[in-house]
Amino acid sequence: MTKVLGEYLRSLVWPLALNNHYTERGVTSLKDIGFLFGLICIVVWVAVSWRSRWSLFAGVWFLICLAPVLQLVSHPTLRADRYLYVAALGIFWTVAAGLWEGHSCPERTSASSVEPSRQECRSHNRTCLVVGIVFAVGLLGLTWSRVPVWHDARSLWSDCVAKNPNSVVGHFSLAGGYIRQRDWPAAETELRLTLALREGFAEAQARLGGVLLMQGKRKEARQHLQRALELDPSLSEARENLALLQ
Repeated sequence: MTKVLGEYLRSLVWPLALNNHYTERGVTSLKDIGFLFGLICIVVWVAVSWRSRWSLFAGVWFLICLAPVLQLVSHPTLRADRYLYVAALGIFWTVAAGLWEGHSCPERTSASSVEPSRQECRSHNRTCLVVGIVFAVGLLGLTWSRVPVWHDARSLWSDCVAKNPNSVVGHFSLAGGYIRQRDWPAAETELRLTLALREGFAEAQARLGGVLLMQGKRKEARQHLQRALELDPSLSEARENLALLQ
């Protein structure tokens, strides 16, 4: 999860290649790049927090909000962008508070030495405003470009498998989208890809049997339906389709 923490932080500053379903690979070595990046983030946070109360606040907020999904208690999803919605607020608040505290303009006085510092402050604030607007427009553009991905199940899971071809959930869910559109050949292709990644996926075996049955491929359909019942005898979908074959 140290690796996943690093990925969360990276996506906050570089929100590209976002996905509806991430397939996380375990860390098998201390030399793993993902693990090292997450570890460096934690070390930097601890060092900065020693002198900055806002950095301490941001890190504690971040970890507390993510605690329910950091595998302290077993959880089926290792990473999901939605977990960042609340956790990121502490970081955003800290950045804003740091800018406000560090660059507030001095009060107006009669001392001539204050005027240059006020001018520098105003110039810096204008720079921050321009940079903030540029970032906001950029993030708005990224959001706008990603909205069509969520148009329907087919577009969502097509995007998922394009970015992560090894996603069993992605291929199986995309097959469901094709089935709703009655596109049997495309659904068959996705289900075969699903089973190539996980042969013992009973629901996928049953679903493929049903899709083959709809295409009149009765012999092959029977094989997959029987295999599904071997894996899960209580699977009603496979049992009902076998009954149709009789």
